[in-house]
Amino acid sequence: MLSGCGERLPDGMPKPYPVTIHVIQDGKAMQGASVTLIPQGESNKWTAGALTDSSGNAVVKVLARYAGAVPGNYKVAVEKLITERTGQPPADRSSREYSDWLNNPRVWNSVDAKYSIVNTQETLEVVAGKNAKTIDVGSSVPYKEE
Repeated sequence: MLSGCGERLPDGMPKPYPVTIHVIQDGKAMQGASVTLIPQGESNKWTAGALTDSSGNAVVKVLARYAGAVPGNYKVAVEKLITERTGQPPADRSSREYSDWLNNPRVWNSVDAKYSIVNTQETLEVVAGKNAKTIDVGSSVPYKEE
């Protein structure tokens, strides 16, 4: 069996069908979010996913290589990690303070935990033909001190 670009599919992988997930946050298209389709049921072992583009669209691939997702039921998870350095960098770039500033940014997921791989209740059934879903993940989650 061949993929869209003439590439042979891995043994046992059913033909994938096109899937686009559109992600919205704070009423706008969300760029740079990671979308993961988690297979449900014992017959499907083919996880798929993609990153959203500037329009908020993730064009899903299986194994980051084969366009689409194989038919079946999935949970859909969305995450977007934010990396941020606070304050001004110390002037002395050879100092320990600069090294600490550079190597210890704040990192957090700006998407509510209810959309995480562990918690998501968003679902999608992939069928023959084109498949699409829009997910509004609500407001951006601010950084919280641990």
